[in-house]
Amino acid sequence: MSRATQTLQDVIAISLEKGLGIKPAAAGALAEAILLNASRLGLGGDDYYIPAMHASARRVRNERIRAEFNGRNLTLICRRYGVSARTVYRVVRRNEAA
Repeated sequence: MSRATQTLQDVIAISLEKGLGIKPAAAGALAEAILLNASRLGLGGDDYYIPAMHASARRVRNERIRAEFNGRNLTLICRRYGVSARTVYRVVRRNEAA
């Protein structure tokens, strides 16, 4: 499923599954329950923004990259943190948020 066709329910279910380790069927059911409850509370019908990454999460990610990167494990770090080689080098070299 492309990102353009994902619903908020899909996004929540993926977050529950991949972020918290909840099994896919349970994550889907929980996502549906969350949205039904939000609707009952009058929170439906609005647009919501999900930031790409919160600054504190980025800071923690960058600290981990700096701690783990040894110059020979670039591919592993890129895969583990979902970042490009350029981002790894920028984080390590400049000691800055990427």
